[in-house]
Amino acid sequence: MGKAKLSNEPEREIARPQELAYPLIRQGLKDTSFWLSIRGSAEEKIYIRRSQRLLNDLACMCERNPNFYPPPSNDQDWNKVLQELLAAIMVAGNARGRILGKALPRLAELLAPEHQKQTTKNANDHLAKIEAFLDRVNQEAGERITKSDIWRVAGYKGPTEFQRYQRNDARTTVSAKSRFDALLTVNPTEFIRRLQAKAKRR
Repeated sequence: MGKAKLSNEPEREIARPQELAYPLIRQGLKDTSFWLSIRGSAEEKIYIRRSQRLLNDLACMCERNPNFYPPPSNDQDWNKVLQELLAAIMVAGNARGRILGKALPRLAELLAPEHQKQTTKNANDHLAKIEAFLDRVNQEAGERITKSDIWRVAGYKGPTEFQRYQRNDARTTVSAKSRFDALLTVNPTEFIRRLQAKAKRR
């Protein structure tokens, strides 16, 4: 048997998540600038600007001290800013219907705690369910409906509960979740009938 060749190359250290994050933070700043240049809702722009400010804060933490590059995952300041950033990205993405750019979702996937990754997955599932329902009603019933029509038919006077449901917010009530889950399985023709009945009552 031949002897295995020994390599003289030093072993490479595996990069920590924070080290992988820094390039994504820099790219995320470019993505948010592009996002702001596109027409969007007032709420969307508020959270994009907040995301921009928080990305700047994370970049400064990485750059402030070469011996502390980047902050360890147990650093309280880093984690506080990171959690605010992930929440702002999610709200802005829900307002538009998707997160623009590639860096921001990759950053969230890389750095979010496991429980938040599950929350993000559930939020994506809710959003996909809503979009599929809109497409189904538009195609099968021949009616162009919006997300506003969904929360109105569900019996709400404003979008708050629906927006919480859409992003899988912890504040979503059991009753709101049950109501929207059930409504999103309704036959398109029946949904249009309920929508028209609501319009007549106004």
